[in-house]
Amino acid sequence: MLIKGLKTVSKERGINRIVAYVKTDNLASIKLFSKAGFKKMDELIIEGVRAYKMLYDKENIL
Repeated sequence: MLIKGLKTVSKERGINRIVAYVKTDNLASIKLFSKAGFKKMDELIIEGVRAYKMLYDKENIL
């Protein structure tokens, strides 16, 4: 469902990149975003919480 939504948003709205911040201990979400084509870019701390910055780039994925 996430993959289908990304393709729809990319096509209908002309969005080529989406950034998501996912907690490093949320393995299910990391797996889901990775499967959808997101790539881990950085690990950072946001308001005291460790998170991965994950990038979906239509030009490199679809």
